[in-house]
Amino acid sequence: MDYNKVSAEYDSYSKEATSDWLIGYPRALEILEPLKGKTILDYGCGTGKVSRRLRDQGARVIAVDISQPMLDIAQRDDAVGINYRHIDSGGIHFIEDASIDHAFAAFVFCNIVSREDAVLIMKSIQRVLRPSGRLIILNANWEDCNGREFISYKFDRIENLVSGQKVGLILKSSAPLRVENYFWSAQDYQAMLTEAGFHTVASHRPLAENRTVEWKGEDKYPLFLIMEALKR
Repeated sequence: MDYNKVSAEYDSYSKEATSDWLIGYPRALEILEPLKGKTILDYGCGTGKVSRRLRDQGARVIAVDISQPMLDIAQRDDAVGINYRHIDSGGIHFIEDASIDHAFAAFVFCNIVSREDAVLIMKSIQRVLRPSGRLIILNANWEDCNGREFISYKFDRIENLVSGQKVGLILKSSAPLRVENYFWSAQDYQAMLTEAGFHTVASHRPLAENRTVEWKGEDKYPLFLIMEALKR
């Protein structure tokens, strides 16, 4: 998916994404609490939606992305207290070894074409984390939601899901956006993280708990896969 071309559309979706804001992000960030005073790397920050949430909870945030148009939107909206940086080919060489408390990567690895490239990025993040630092990866949970529709997502039906294959879904908002990603299983994420020097602590598949929302299956089918990995 070329997010340079759809940066404005993606930003509009991200501000309306009920499923993300009420299920995925809260559970993922909860794992990293307390955030106050911590230095957090938001890897693949996009238009800064999570970076701002991290900052508002008291974290020092370094936010990186390969898409300059995405970063332009992030800096236009609100750059106070966030160190936004453009990166080429996923590299974060400017960050010192063992200088980051935790890292967060939302909907990043589902855009990585090859296993080798995913491991390289994981290794680069592992390098900058302090001992016992956590990497949290948040992605859509294709294994449990293949072919299903939710408030903010409509998954294509893919027969015989295989890691590394291209998959498609619609991000639902006032201006729906079709995106193509790559599927990686929870088992493959665990293997890649281990190869990159992490202990895979846990995988999480949260269900919706807010009873004031009329869900479209988020309370029955876990829409998100969250991988929690600890630096050795």
